[in-house]
Amino acid sequence: MEVISTGIPELDLALGGGLIKGGMVLVSYESDLQGSTGWILGLKIFKNRIEEGDLGILVNYRYPLSRLFSRLSAVGMNAEQMLEEGNLMILDVFGSQYGLQYPYEGVKRFDGFNPRTYVSEMFEIYNNTIKYMPDKNVVAAIFTVGAFAMRIGEEMYMHIIEEIMAHSEKFKLMEGIPFPTRIYFLNRDEVSPRFSAWLSSIADQVITISSHEVENRIGGKLRITKSLLPNFELKSFRYWVVRGDIEIL
Repeated sequence: MEVISTGIPELDLALGGGLIKGGMVLVSYESDLQGSTGWILGLKIFKNRIEEGDLGILVNYRYPLSRLFSRLSAVGMNAEQMLEEGNLMILDVFGSQYGLQYPYEGVKRFDGFNPRTYVSEMFEIYNNTIKYMPDKNVVAAIFTVGAFAMRIGEEMYMHIIEEIMAHSEKFKLMEGIPFPTRIYFLNRDEVSPRFSAWLSSIADQVITISSHEVENRIGGKLRITKSLLPNFELKSFRYWVVRGDIEIL
């Protein structure tokens, strides 16, 4: 299996070498402190991959773009500049559901959003984008799983994820088009234990985060609980959040 770096050496080592290219990594966190560490870590990996030359695709299930851009800014991402430069594309599911339109070429909408036709529309957008850059590596941030599961129901979302896996396999077999390395953001407290367990079971790699506050500092434990790479060993780390970044101890 080919691997790509997270941009965080300690994390690469714990995962068994890095992220599985074209695979699915689940960043699982909790509601403590608004789950801040989970999305910071996930977006940090996403940012690092874009800085390495990847095309970043962010599937926005959760926020209007003004609020999404604020969260990207917290990890040092200038979303408007990245959209203009073509390094970032946003599939704006939230905006599509509420009729929001934005003046950015890199923000893609779904007209008359329908969960039952969503996957085919998404793949059409992806295919029309990636065919012009066949040698480009792509990383996708699914932001966030819980928001979409609560909106359309867990059973429907499980069906959509399975449909995405099937479509990606067809693209690979029939057209030779690789599927992005996907980072799924999951707040465990927003979904049922059954859904969380199912998502962990289909993920290729799982990063689990627990957080707490000590003396006005955010920290906690980061565990790599699953990786299909042969050099993987179950490991855990302590960390602190420092100025929007993760400092692994």
